Amino acid sequence: MCSIPASADYPVLNLGQAATVALYECRDLTLSETQLPDVAVHRAGEAEIEAFYDHFADFLELVDYPEEKRAKTGRMLRRILGRAHPTGREVNTLHGILRRARWHIEGDGRKDSVEDEGYE
Repeated sequence: MCSIPASADYPVLNLGQAATVALYECRDLTLSETQLPDVAVHRAGEAEIEAFYDHFADFLELVDYPEEKRAKTGRMLRRILGRAHPTGREVNTLHGILRRARWHIEGDGRKDSVEDEGYE
């Protein structure tokens, strides 16, 4: 059983209102600190994100992605990252994935097997 405080002037809630309040309170009780949104996270700077877009465009060229599809694919990536609000660390991780793929494509899979492209 539970009690939901209501206004003394009109102490009546319909079933939907009562369920909403009760479930909201139960949700607050079950959430741990790790499940709450991280308010201290900051989005990567525009220059960092733009550098990643350039890196991605070069990667599409490297893997011989069809030229007629590159612009549209780049726009889709921009939309995805625009919604995701990546942190600087996340953008650096994406750079690392593309860089490592390039090592495997152009070299022997090691960092020193190809010349550094200078992104980041």
